[in-house]
Amino acid sequence: MKNIISYVAVAVVLFFILSKGISWWVHYQTIKENDEKVAFAVKNNDLNKCAIISNAISMANNLTDQEALDRYKRISLENYCTPINKIDRDRATMLSAQEESQTLQPYEKKSYSESDLSAQLSFIQLAAVAGATYPDFKVKNPDAKGIIQFLATDVGEQFQQNQNWFSIKVIPRDNQKDWRSLMVEIYYQNSYEESKKFTFDACKVIWSNIDDRVPPLIDELADRLVKYENENSAAQTIHTRYGYTIGLDASRWQDGYPVVCFVAQ
Repeated sequence: MKNIISYVAVAVVLFFILSKGISWWVHYQTIKENDEKVAFAVKNNDLNKCAIISNAISMANNLTDQEALDRYKRISLENYCTPINKIDRDRATMLSAQEESQTLQPYEKKSYSESDLSAQLSFIQLAAVAGATYPDFKVKNPDAKGIIQFLATDVGEQFQQNQNWFSIKVIPRDNQKDWRSLMVEIYYQNSYEESKKFTFDACKVIWSNIDDRVPPLIDELADRLVKYENENSAAQTIHTRYGYTIGLDASRWQDGYPVVCFVAQ
């Protein structure tokens, strides 16, 4: 009887150890496979990389692997897979205190004089303003250059000639901290005039949340554009003031391409 009990006890212990070993192995393999998938997607700028990272985050959360969870969340932030206007404090703590203060603090609109240069805000702050202005838009990271793109919910994922389109792009400089330009592109297939109006208005409403000097400049250039149209000249113009280079281009609407408003520095 004692021998039977001993055998049973040994069997239970062995079963417990084996179960733990299998569980650890499954856990290890799952994280390893996710690491490889995420690394491959990021390296090759896979169109589905955000979905792959999101799936890895979900699995790490289910496995209660905090180290992997933090790693995938950091990768998600670095690849702009997290909507900018929804970044929370938990995600912010994954960045250094210096980076957080420089990039994640909301931009506070200031009053600028005629002698001031362009508004001082980071790439992430500019993207946050655009995202907050159009909170229902889809957020994309269309290429490996770090561009953040906001798309209207009623347009496709990719631009198609002669199809309605509404896109806002925030483009960083090479250091990924400073912004290079913000570009609004709208194509409304039923009306050239409304395509221009929607584009210029969208550009102005974003910049009205940043620097009140910019919207009047856009209006000034829009009036100049009308003059060029009346003279049968190309419907495009560009001007530099206050440290901004502002351009309007409606010259390709007839060919099925968007009207463009961009502000660069």
